[in-house]
Amino acid sequence: MKHRMLRETLSRISPKLEHDVMFRHAMGEACDLENPRTFNEKISWLKLYELPKMPLASEVTDKYRVRGYVEGRGHGDLLVGLYGHWDNWDKAANIDFDALPEKFVLKCNHGCGMNILCHGKAAFDREDALYSLNGWMGMDWGLMSAEPHYSAIEHQIICEQLVEEPLSDFKFYCFGGESRFFYVSVDLDEGPTAGRISFFNMDGTCASFTRSDHRPLEGEVGMPSFLAEMADVARDLAEPFKFVRIDFMVNPECYYFSEVTLTPCAGMMPIEPKEWDLKLGEMLEL
Repeated sequence: MKHRMLRETLSRISPKLEHDVMFRHAMGEACDLENPRTFNEKISWLKLYELPKMPLASEVTDKYRVRGYVEGRGHGDLLVGLYGHWDNWDKAANIDFDALPEKFVLKCNHGCGMNILCHGKAAFDREDALYSLNGWMGMDWGLMSAEPHYSAIEHQIICEQLVEEPLSDFKFYCFGGESRFFYVSVDLDEGPTAGRISFFNMDGTCASFTRSDHRPLEGEVGMPSFLAEMADVARDLAEPFKFVRIDFMVNPECYYFSEVTLTPCAGMMPIEPKEWDLKLGEMLEL
């Protein structure tokens, strides 16, 4: 709690100050915001100086309002089912769990990792879920992560369809509206030691870089028959942005829209080998 309060206090004084402290701790070096060249430096510049002035940035980052954006771009068929939404935690206490289906996902719309999965009501702890939701609803993620566009989101709780497993995430990195790379991840909700990530070129071959904070996927990774279709959707959703990551949930039969991420790892993504941080930065035009 003290650590959270310190980060929020620093962000209130200056989001740049909080970012500088976080960046040096995470990346082991200073972030050059005067002459940003690497991918992480340019994402950091965008999150501090451009995205807070862009209403669309908060709209697509909002896990509830982004549904309207996706539907407005003609991809409403890729949205998972929505069972309900509540605009404050007092109302959340009145969630009628009995009216929900046997399986569902509860999440807050204004941050990362604020998800509760119900695989069956018999084993679902309602009180623990409400306790977690209450805590998240009182958190300003924008202050915690020095990402001001998150702070403009009106906090809500949403309840969505639980997509059946086996499930993996396909996340497309789009520069200037073009999909250039994607990564496939599994088990990220289980933490860095369990979660695995591998990057790929758009033709499905392995990319020449990875993230050092996660182990790569093991064995051959089969690409779905609808990979090109997903890339086309990602390209369309990415059109208004200099950079964006478009995420999908994928099972063997189909895929669903997951979320839009404008600032991966808040501009502190550990890329190996390190020269690829610069190469990716060259693809991002500010």
